[in-house]
Amino acid sequence: MSSGSYFPPAVKAVPIPKKTGGERILGVPTVSDRIAQTVVTLLQTRTDFTPAVSRTDMPAMRQAMRRWHLPLRSELSLGDLARMTAPRVRGWIRYYCRFRGSEFQPVAEYIDRVIVRWAMRKYKRLRGHKIRAFAWLDRVKRRYPGLFVHWCARGAFSVEAMGAR
Repeated sequence: MSSGSYFPPAVKAVPIPKKTGGERILGVPTVSDRIAQTVVTLLQTRTDFTPAVSRTDMPAMRQAMRRWHLPLRSELSLGDLARMTAPRVRGWIRYYCRFRGSEFQPVAEYIDRVIVRWAMRKYKRLRGHKIRAFAWLDRVKRRYPGLFVHWCARGAFSVEAMGAR
């Protein structure tokens, strides 16, 4: 095909009746022509795979976190919450942050929002005060920066996105 020696065969014309009467002509390509079209499409759309967080992966990760029902687990301590989420989040970070870690940032922010909802349910003084709850989370992050896996890896998001190791 690249040498210019491929010439597609004639297309078969098939009349298709319309609902309102009359017909329209439908062109049906031959099998060899369809194969050639598929090859061209595959070559034009070929991209290398990089395991970055795609638009379909992010909702799936949020769904997985919703199934954990973390805001309802007020019997757990913050450390228990961190230990419970660590294996799954660590796996996501290892897989998705290898090439484009910055794209994991919305998921990390969603995890923080889940923690805030948990805190608002657990602690009476935070109940109904979202801004106060986010301020509480910021204080916890400063005091215990290694508590949650996604807090530890935040710096790695931007570094690995640039290709440095």
